[in-house]
Amino acid sequence: MAKLARLNPFLLLAWALILAAGAAMAYGHTVWGSVALLFSAGFVRRARTNAVAGLATQDDQLPRPSRRLWIAAGVLALMAGLSFYFLYEDARHGYQQAWPVYLFAAIALASAGVVGAVVARILQ
Repeated sequence: MAKLARLNPFLLLAWALILAAGAAMAYGHTVWGSVALLFSAGFVRRARTNAVAGLATQDDQLPRPSRRLWIAAGVLALMAGLSFYFLYEDARHGYQQAWPVYLFAAIALASAGVVGAVVARILQ
């Protein structure tokens, strides 16, 4: 009974969401499964901090994404939207040029790296 009293409710929610994500993905709802996995990661992070006692834990001193990294992610998101527009316009006119495809692919690769770095810093 003492062990049950020490269980963190955020960890219980995280496990429930992981199970729900697995069930959703097994039945073909990959988007909802992915959303549930992201929320479960947030609950695990919340469970690792000592928010109830208000004490600073080791997690509070971890490095966060820098302002430059956030700006790079935002700029790449805008560039991805613009390159998608160029790709769409090229598709409307019969795929006459190849550069929109290469631009879209290059921005997608750069975005994967930068957004991956932001997520790694947040979940560290």
